[in-house]
Amino acid sequence: MIGYSNIYLGKALHELNYEDIETFFKQEHIESETLEFKSYSTKGAFDDQLNKGIIRGINAFLNSSGGILIWGSPVGTKPEGRSEEIFVGELSPVNILKEKDALINMISSRISPLPIGISVQILEREENYLYVFEVQQSISKPHQFNERYYVRLDGQSKPAPHYLVDALFKQIKYPEIGGYIKFEKANYDDLGNLTLSISVFICNFSQLQNEEKISYQIVVVPGTIDRNGNGVYHSELTDVLHFGKPIRNGFNISITGHEYINKLSIIKFMLSFGGKLSPAKISSYTLKLKQLPDNHKNANSLITEIEENVLFSDHQKKLGKGKETFIKDILER
Repeated sequence: MIGYSNIYLGKALHELNYEDIETFFKQEHIESETLEFKSYSTKGAFDDQLNKGIIRGINAFLNSSGGILIWGSPVGTKPEGRSEEIFVGELSPVNILKEKDALINMISSRISPLPIGISVQILEREENYLYVFEVQQSISKPHQFNERYYVRLDGQSKPAPHYLVDALFKQIKYPEIGGYIKFEKANYDDLGNLTLSISVFICNFSQLQNEEKISYQIVVVPGTIDRNGNGVYHSELTDVLHFGKPIRNGFNISITGHEYINKLSIIKFMLSFGGKLSPAKISSYTLKLKQLPDNHKNANSLITEIEENVLFSDHQKKLGKGKETFIKDILER
C-alpha cells in the first residue's frame, strides 16, 4: 500500500496533527494526479460540499492512482500568468465534526461498487476540523458516483471520457513483479582476480494475486557465473510466487584481472525476468571496480548506474528497437 501521507506530509496518516497541515501550506502547492485540496465554505451545507467535492474526488482517486485529499485547505488562487491554481496560507477548516466510521460509511455507500482502501484522519483545534483522506487505487475499479465515473485528469477530478471508462472496464490486471540484484561482497585473490558475490531477488508485490512460472536470466559482461561457467545464466521455473515470499538465489561471479583491466574496470549486469501473467521486465546495473580490501562486505558501493524494473517493451523503445530492427538484425532481411 502506498503511503501518500508519508510522501507528501512526511508522516503516516494516523500521526498527523493540525500543525502539520499548517506547516505544509506555508509553501505554495498545486494539485496533481495524486494530490487534491478542498476548502470549506461556512455558507454551504456540510453534506452538499461532501457530495460535490469530497466524494467526487475520492471516486476519482479510486479510479486512478490513489492519493491524498485535504478538506479544509486554503482557498485556491490563480496568479496572473499562471494556468493552475496555487494553494498557500490560511486554512479554511470545517466547522462540523463527523465521526470517522460514520463518515467513511457515508462516503462508501454513495460509491458503487462498494470501495475499500479509504482512510481518514480528523485533525481538531478549538472546534475547527481538517479532514485528511488517504485513498488507495482500487483493485475493483471503475467506481461510479452520482451515475458518473470520475478520474484524475490534469490535476483535477473530472468525468471520465467514454474511451477511458471502456479501458477501465477492460483493464488487464497482472501481478506486480520486481527483480533486483544485491551485490554482497567483493574479494580479490593474490593474482588480482575478483570474486563478486551477488543475490538475485524476484518479488511479488501484489497482495491478492500470485504469479506462476517465474523465470529469469542474468547476463554479466565481463565475467563468469559459477553456475554454468559463462556469463549467462537461465533460471529454472518457479511454479508459484506468493506475496511476501521472494525468490532468492546466490551466485559468485569470477572476473580475472585481465578482463576488467581491459574493460576499463566496468562490469555490466542485466537481470531479465517475467512470469505467466506478468510482462517481462529488466533491471540493469553498471559497476565500477575499485581496489577494495579482501572481504569487502558492501559491494553495492561499486554501483555507478542502476535502472530497475523497466518493462521490456519500454527498454526496447529506449534503444530504438522495433519490428523493423528485429527483422533486420535477427532475421537479416
